[in-house]
Order: sequence, then structure tokens, then C-alpha cells
Amino acid sequence: MLGRVKFGVGLTLIPMVLLGYPPDGWRGMWNLAPADQYEHSESRIAVFGDTIHASYIKLTAEGNKVYYKRSTDGGFRWSNEVEISSG
Repeated sequence: MLGRVKFGVGLTLIPMVLLGYPPDGWRGMWNLAPADQYEHSESRIAVFGDTIHASYIKLTAEGNKVYYKRSTDGGFRWSNEVEISSG
């Protein structure tokens, strides 16, 4: 058993926003979804210790694709988005 994992659900068609807790204190809201012309939906967040996993669906003219990001330092820094959907 990996321990307790907390899950959160985002709102459809609203960019995913998370309150980050960096080591030097609160700094407000951070937009995890890229600032581009796409809409995002079905945001999901799972937290285990200092690691935060985030996924969302990017709605594009070419179709919907699932992306993933993570932070290993409690939300202070985030990885680049990675497409995890398959065609």
C-alpha cells in the first residue's frame, strides 16, 4: 500500500489552477495549464507527500488529448507537459 492519496477534481472548461506551497511560503494561485489558445477540461490532481500529479484534457480542433505534469517539491516547480493519450 502506498499510503493516502488525495484527489481533487477541476471544473470543466476552466484552466486548472492550484494553490502552490513552495518552501519559502505561500505565493498565491498558479495556473498549471499552458497559456495558449486551447481550452482545458477534466482536470485531476493527486497528491502524495511533496509530489503532486496533475492531468487535464486539452480541447483542440484536431481532437482532445490528455496531458500530464508533476511537481516533486510541493508545487514550487513543475515539469513540462507530456501528452499521455494515445491516438
